[in-house]
Amino acid sequence: MSYGYSLWQYELAENTLERLADFDAEDLTESQQLTMEVLQWRLEGTVSRKDFMYHGYLYSPLHGPHIDLPMFMQRAHAVRSLEDAENYIARLEQFEDVMAQFFWSVETQFQRGIVPPDFIIKATIEKVNEFISDDPKENPIYTTFAGQLELVDEIDEATADELLQQVADLLAKSIYPDFDFMAHYLGEMQGQGIKLGLWELPDGKEYYELLTRAYTSTSLTPEEIHELARAEARELKEEILEMMDDLGLNAPIANALGQISQQHGMSGHDRLMEEYQKVMEELYAMLPDLFNILPEAEVIVLPKPSYLDHFPAHYISPAMDGSRPGVFKADTSRASTVWDIQMVTAHETVPGHHLERALKQELDHAHIIRNVFNFLAYSEGWATYAEGLIYEYGPYQDDELGHFNYLVQRLWRASIAVVDTGIHYMEWSEAQAQSYMQGLFGVQISLQRYASWPGQALAYFVGEHTIHQLRQEAKDALGDDFDIKEFHDVILGEGALPLEMLEEKVHDYIQKKLSERTSWRQHPLAAVS
Repeated sequence: MSYGYSLWQYELAENTLERLADFDAEDLTESQQLTMEVLQWRLEGTVSRKDFMYHGYLYSPLHGPHIDLPMFMQRAHAVRSLEDAENYIARLEQFEDVMAQFFWSVETQFQRGIVPPDFIIKATIEKVNEFISDDPKENPIYTTFAGQLELVDEIDEATADELLQQVADLLAKSIYPDFDFMAHYLGEMQGQGIKLGLWELPDGKEYYELLTRAYTSTSLTPEEIHELARAEARELKEEILEMMDDLGLNAPIANALGQISQQHGMSGHDRLMEEYQKVMEELYAMLPDLFNILPEAEVIVLPKPSYLDHFPAHYISPAMDGSRPGVFKADTSRASTVWDIQMVTAHETVPGHHLERALKQELDHAHIIRNVFNFLAYSEGWATYAEGLIYEYGPYQDDELGHFNYLVQRLWRASIAVVDTGIHYMEWSEAQAQSYMQGLFGVQISLQRYASWPGQALAYFVGEHTIHQLRQEAKDALGDDFDIKEFHDVILGEGALPLEMLEEKVHDYIQKKLSERTSWRQHPLAAVS
């Protein structure tokens, strides 16, 4: 977490770009050329942000050492042997060094005038205090380790007790005090940050422009995205209001959602897990009608652990060596409707994240760079697009409430893109942002996520909008020759790409199909047929 490491990353990117320039593209295969272009795009983006390396927030309620370090230990460090267990403890011993780097980096930002809004600082402090509020032996770092030790045959009870005591001692004597200091340290920052948007920071608008390109992988400007999202939000709202009349739902939209939840909500861990599993099986059954190639890796549904209550449901990619399936961590802590479950399952599993990421990892003709690289607008755009597929082509085509719920989610993502660009670039106040959302949904929202993660929300809207736009272009150009399975092959067939490159790929596909059709009609046998 040091800026020394950040500088090393930028230097690595610059040096790698220089090495790439030595390759003659004519000597490369088509797949190698694509890999080179993807790598070059990523590296150029990294280098472009070097002058703003101090601008990114180092903490929020959703990220920072209080979130990232514990989650890494619980999700990434497997304990299958005594050596693994000892390494787990060795990593915990290094928390102190990482926290020292964190404090130094935050102080460096402070000296440069980079301090988040007070409400982000306050919410972060609350999360830090939550993490250290339990007895060390109740902390997820301890309980996760204890659960894994029970499965290791070579570790006897006495050794396990000794290892667990080491973890408890590290938590009590080192890790907890460091995080307690973090809470007090950040508390001293309150009152010294910006009010809401990045535009208030030194060169904040230029920084947001770079974030916009990084998150959307397009050349769209913040102003263009703002207007594009506003226009789509207006169209969606009109369509939604018409549906509300037909379905007998009460305005505003927030009331309609409350009405649906009250009438159709379900709760209870077992009931919800049963529904998630049922929906995933229904979605798997639709895949052969929409895709020519399916991943070998499986995906399973598990409940999201209680210590991640503040995190939404999410997906964890399978291990590339096949040792672990994809995992969908479902939220069973609150009531949901069947339509909520349908959409989040489609987004996180199939035809959403699992289908896209597992296929990417299983590309056998591509360099490993393309097995592991991700571009947020591509990934989240696909997963958001996948939500609509289940109502357009899938098992819920005649479900009017499901389609309504999907349109409301599209409206939400368009409106959040408006708000994100509004508060960070268009110099909106909190009152302006809340007024806009109130006008659409009839309710105010929390701006915490969008203020603390600038630009991230743009990826969902721009990604989905681009894929829908490309599909419509293919339909218009190819007419009866349009094949949804072929189109999806083109979108998913080379792994994650910047949207700019994906657009080129789809346009090449359209031209090739048109060329094949023209060539066939010019063939002498065409007259006979």
